[in-house]
This record gives sequence, structure tokens and C-alpha cells, in this order.
Amino acid sequence: MPWRELLYTITGVFFIGVASIERIHETFFARKGQRRGAIIARWSIVPLTIVHVSIWLLASLQWLYLQTKLNLIVAGSGVSLWIAAFIVRHWAIKTLGPYDSPHIQFCEQHQLVSTGPYSWVRHPRYLATFVEIPSFCLALNAYSAAFLSILLYYPLLILRISLEEKALAEYFGPRYAEYRQRIPALLPKLQLIRSK
Repeated sequence: MPWRELLYTITGVFFIGVASIERIHETFFARKGQRRGAIIARWSIVPLTIVHVSIWLLASLQWLYLQTKLNLIVAGSGVSLWIAAFIVRHWAIKTLGPYDSPHIQFCEQHQLVSTGPYSWVRHPRYLATFVEIPSFCLALNAYSAAFLSILLYYPLLILRISLEEKALAEYFGPRYAEYRQRIPALLPKLQLIRSK
């Protein structure tokens, strides 16, 4: 095996391992101190998780078995976007603190968080996920998996955002309506970026 292929294989296995361990840790083990409350639309996490894991597995299998030649520009772009999504997602999680949850839920004395990344967009964690899924695939040059992530995962994520928007509007009432009017859902307004 030529040294470039060996380096690519080692790097790919390392990337898949780090990405998978990080996601498993965040989902199942990093919830200490989380406040518990009533969960809304509990079912919505199931299809998201199934499609998320399926796309990661498909990308990994495509990389392992079907990859013929690595496009370093695409792989580097994918890794860079994945790292950016990782940073934004963890910034959002840290900002939410005890209110962070993989579910749509509200606990007693739940506060509307509008600082940190939530002062730029209402759903920075979802924004990070929109970038994370296809960037993982692109890092592995798994183009069909990247296409499927957009085709299958994006509609589920948009549905989840609409469910969360409705729940937030009902829970926080006029405060959320004002926040929603000021702050965009996923893409920051240019004037917000300039004013920060």
C-alpha cells in the first residue's frame, strides 16, 4: 500500500473515530446537571437519530469500500466545515447550560436564552447540524451520502425546527415573538454581524 493511501486510511479512521466518539459522548454522557421537564414531540428525535447514524455509516462504508481517489480539496473543506460546526454546536450547548437537551423540553423556571450564539440565530445547534452532516460525508469524499443527507436529513431537521418554534412560542409567548422578530432562525443577518 503506497504511503499516501496508508496516510489517507489512518486519517479517515481517526476522523470517523473522533467524530463518532464525540457525538456518542454528547448524546449519552454529557448531560450532567441538565434540568428535566416535559418533553414535547418525543417521537421527533427517533427519525433524526436513525437517519443521522445511517448517513454516517453510509459515508464510512462508501469511504472504506468505494473510494478510488481522494480529492484533498473536498476532504479538507469537509473537515474544516465539520470543525466549524463542532465549535458552533458546543458553543450553543455551553450557552444553554442546564437547559440543553436533545429533546424539545421545558423545565420549571425555564429561561429564554438569547446570549452567545443565540444572539445571532435562534437555532445555532441546528445550524451546526445542517453543516455537520454533509461536511462529515465530504471529509470522506462520500458524495452520495452527502446528497442523501440533504435529501433525507434536512426535511426532518426543518420539521423538528418547526415543532420547536411552535413549542417555544407557546411557552414564552410575547417574549419569544419579540425574539423571533429580532433574530433569524438559522442564518445571521448582516447587520447583526456588523453590530457585534
